[in-house]
Amino acid sequence: AKAAVVSSAMTGLISGSSIANVVTTGTFTIPLMKKVGFSSEKAGAVEVASSVNGQIMPPVMGAAAFLMVEYVGIPYFDVVKHAFLPAGISYIALVYIVHLEALKAGMEGLPRSYTPKPIVQRLIGIAFTVALICALSYAVYYGMGWIRPAFPETAGYIIFAFLTAVYVGLLYVASKEPPLKLEDPDAPVTHLPLPGPTVRSGLHFILPVVVLVWALMVDRLSPGLSAFWAASYMIFILLTQRPLMAIFRGESRLVADIVAGFVDLIDGLVTGARNMIGIGIATATAGIIVGAVSQTGVGSALADVVEVLSGGNIMAILLLTAVLSLILGMGLPTTANY
Repeated sequence: AKAAVVSSAMTGLISGSSIANVVTTGTFTIPLMKKVGFSSEKAGAVEVASSVNGQIMPPVMGAAAFLMVEYVGIPYFDVVKHAFLPAGISYIALVYIVHLEALKAGMEGLPRSYTPKPIVQRLIGIAFTVALICALSYAVYYGMGWIRPAFPETAGYIIFAFLTAVYVGLLYVASKEPPLKLEDPDAPVTHLPLPGPTVRSGLHFILPVVVLVWALMVDRLSPGLSAFWAASYMIFILLTQRPLMAIFRGESRLVADIVAGFVDLIDGLVTGARNMIGIGIATATAGIIVGAVSQTGVGSALADVVEVLSGGNIMAILLLTAVLSLILGMGLPTTANY
């Protein structure tokens, strides 16, 4: 269940749709939670709560964040910057709640496939990993920051070449690991997989997120254009990962892997189109409600009520706004609520 919370948080980095988050992660986290002892209701509740919180997880947030940009005029970068703290707090709280539920049910952790290191070594390893990520981020930000001023016309091609070199290197590392096998979702979970091979076999999927964060935070591109470049790089990975893996592993099924890459791309496009149906309907409905509120003056009336009841106290305004949001949220989606 904790893995479900973390996976929903990670999916929330690249998807602002709670529906897409549930479809993406819930298909495997809910059966896993049920297999380790959670009831169907609690497994679904954990996944829904985690996926809904994905809307406030930067850098790609829910439609309400874009409504803030459009109607209030707040830069999207400021929305993202101020959303990190509440998003982190909400997921920490979810992990703690899941931990308490597991303790209440008397659940125990699954046996590991390796002997865990002492706590001091693990803390040192975590600190080293964080320091390495910070150093890499610093090197990329300041090391590549000169590319655009120095080569304004070809900076995009240079950055793409650099990312592609990193991508090929990560694929080479992944090719040294055995392919991950699809497990039977109905089979009982008896042990945990080794984290090292699992992580190394999928490190290259982080690169589209890097492209997205770079476009939003460094180049300060619009959210739509940033998502376009990240999705384009994801398409590039889908089409090339299987053939390159076959080359690195010395396998001879190159044509079949190329075809499989196109099949993966088509399946992804179909799934994305289906997920966008709900988002489009919700956004259109929110637009109607926002228009009705702005034309009838209900919004200003509610604002006046909140202001009168609060007496101008900022904390009281925040509390009343939270209560109103909770009440409206019982029957409205996030965008309409906003």
